[in-house]
Formats: sequence, structure tokens, C-alpha cells
Amino acid sequence: MLPSIQIRAYEGDNVPIYGTAPNPIVFEETNRCQAASEVAGVPGALVIPQLLTPAECQQFVTLTEAMGYGSTAAISLGSGIRQNQTVTWLADSSVASAIFRRAQPALPVEIEGQRPVGLNTRLRFYRYGDQCVFRPHVDGSWMGEEGHWSKMTFLLYLTSDFEGGATTFFLPAPGGRRDRPQRAVSVKPASGSALLFMHGSHPLSPLHEGSMVTGDRYKYVLRTDLLCE
Repeated sequence: MLPSIQIRAYEGDNVPIYGTAPNPIVFEETNRCQAASEVAGVPGALVIPQLLTPAECQQFVTLTEAMGYGSTAAISLGSGIRQNQTVTWLADSSVASAIFRRAQPALPVEIEGQRPVGLNTRLRFYRYGDQCVFRPHVDGSWMGEEGHWSKMTFLLYLTSDFEGGATTFFLPAPGGRRDRPQRAVSVKPASGSALLFMHGSHPLSPLHEGSMVTGDRYKYVLRTDLLCE
């Protein structure tokens, strides 16, 4: 049964920001966190495999489909860059806290002298259909609750039964400029797994894209941010 859904605010070009009743996702009582692995060739990037169960992933998909995906995001980059559909959910703290607690054993102990303390409760969901792509861009940082600023993008892949749709990083030559990439490294999405990488003003913040999806299966992704103090 779906929790009650409300529109809490409108932002940007009349884009709804959704809210729900408390505890909308039923998380399984399981210690699923596995050790993180580094993404070869992408400094600072990590993959945490199987962080969410298939049932948990499906709950996020079902709930956000009920909210309704739109073509315009609260912070719009234009259709020349972003061609996916989006939902923004300002979730209650139970959701971000449950994911953070499960991921915490695999997270860096410290980032630029600060320790991870949680995840941003502003959850952004992306749905990619046939020919959808999120062209090369750099992620910005966010301020979460209690004034904590984010240090890393935290992506959760909710599906993987689609064609294409890798997260592709574009890297410069050693000592080169970020806007002049010379090589690409792709991460293949795996349902329930998390991908983390530096963002904002961090020197390792990478140029990257959500590569094109082909076929009739949707790619669903949850994006939030790792907050530090």
C-alpha cells in the first residue's frame, strides 16, 4: 500500500517537490553492506554492491511513479544536457538515515578533514527511456540539514534490466584540464548498488554523463549526496 503523497512546494518552472507520510519505505532487517571497491581510473570513486534489496528498489520505483515523472527538473540544465525525466522527493529523515546506516561501514572515514554524517533528504530520481541521455556535466554540492555541506554524489541504481545506460566518466591526462578529457571510464549499473564520487569544488570532481539508454526498459536512478561535518 502506497503512503499518502503531497506536493510540498513548487520550484523552478512550476516543478513539484513531493512529500509523503513518515516511514514510507519498508527496509528489510538485514546487514547488506559489502566492502566498497574503487572505480579503476576514477580517483575517489567507489561502488558499494547490493546496498538495497530488490524489494526496496521496487518500492522506490513504485512510489516515484505514483508521484509522476516530469521532463523538467527543479534545477534545469535544459534538454540539450538532460533528457531524462525526474521526480524530486523531500523525504522524511527515516529514508536517508536507513540508507546511510547501511552504507556507513563502506564509506570513507574522512573527506578533506571532515567525516560523513548522513545523506541529503532531498532525493532526486531520474528515469531514462529509449534514447535518453544525461550529457557530460559536473555535479554541484548541496547544503543538507543542520548546515552540513555535501562532498560526494551518492547514486543508487534501482534497476539494471535495460540496454546501455552506463555512468561514464571523462578524465583528463595526468596534470591535464578537466574540460579536455582524453579517456573514458564506464560503470555498468547494477540494481541495488551505489556509486559515489567527489563533486562540487573538490579537485577530483569528475566530468561524467548518464550514457544513452536504448530499448523499451526504463533505467531508474536515485541521486542524493553524502553530507559531512
